[in-house]
Amino acid sequence: MLFGINMVFGQQTGSSRSNNEAMQKPDIAVFPLAIPLITGPASMGAAVLLTALAVQFVLDGVLSVFP
Repeated sequence: MLFGINMVFGQQTGSSRSNNEAMQKPDIAVFPLAIPLITGPASMGAAVLLTALAVQFVLDGVLSVFP
């Protein structure tokens, strides 16, 4: 869990010059935690169900080739 929190908030490494240059650039980052709020639970559930159905279709294809 701590590893995930560190990935979200990040840590600054490098020289003070490169850190100062980075601070002057505009921040275009998007937190991945906001993606579920944008898409909504229905579309995420549909993606999970369609992925599960795709696995079944692949297995049906393999079993039809090798009876």
